[in-house]
Amino acid sequence: MKRIFVTLAGLCLILAAVCMMGGCGEKTDAPAAAEDLKEPVFVKNLISAEDMDVDISYISDKSWNKKVKRIEIPGAPKEVSSIVYEDVSEKASGYLLHTVSWGVAVEPYSETYFEEHPLEFSELKILWDDGAETMADVGHIAIRSFSVGKDLEYTRGGARREAQGMVCHEDLIAKKPVRIVGVELPYEAQLGRLTDSMTINCVPLSKISREQPLELSEDEECAVEYLEDVLWENNQPRYGRTFLESQLIYLDQKGKKHSAMLHLSITPGLMPEDVEGYLSAQ
Repeated sequence: MKRIFVTLAGLCLILAAVCMMGGCGEKTDAPAAAEDLKEPVFVKNLISAEDMDVDISYISDKSWNKKVKRIEIPGAPKEVSSIVYEDVSEKASGYLLHTVSWGVAVEPYSETYFEEHPLEFSELKILWDDGAETMADVGHIAIRSFSVGKDLEYTRGGARREAQGMVCHEDLIAKKPVRIVGVELPYEAQLGRLTDSMTINCVPLSKISREQPLELSEDEECAVEYLEDVLWENNQPRYGRTFLESQLIYLDQKGKKHSAMLHLSITPGLMPEDVEGYLSAQ
């Protein structure tokens, strides 16, 4: 009996040592604790817009006390500069989710500058208020503008849940008879299956072209629909913010090419409750 007791006691000591060295219990894939997030994580975006004011976000641990003082766009033309409006934060599952509001300026000012000289970047140089610097991967951001015709006008957008997923729609109305011949989307390589899911008045985009246009009569409505969920992976959005101003291409009665603007707001921004999931997916 004494030998059995000693053996059991030794086994307990061995198990205790194993727990101290490697930990006991089930392993999990949970993200690192907030206090282990030594550097801020910048949220990746997929943005193409003519608005020169762009928000970016980053996640930090709850003890982070720096603020973004200045932002520089590597490789930008000398006439392009930026200004930071504010850096605000909110609590998010033990972390802080920061939103930096900033804008791009052109000197001298020109309304058509970004139509003639689109600006595209994936990295930003972040200068903090303590003098430190960070090169941040912010995904894909483009500031570009384009002229729009007057025969096809954007009216509204929205989304609805259906069996195949969340269906987003962009609605327009024809002011005169037009022939729709396609859609020009930025970052098609990143959009993947979203383009494949797109329809115009229930006709697949792949079946619409100059040879097979979709004809609209005066005052006829047009609905561009696509699946939002195809840009998600493991129940998490691939990008923290996805907003794409795109072009619906059409021909007027004389056969002249024009475009109408589409506002594809697929992921408006990372929410505090999504922070843990976003970090674990990185």
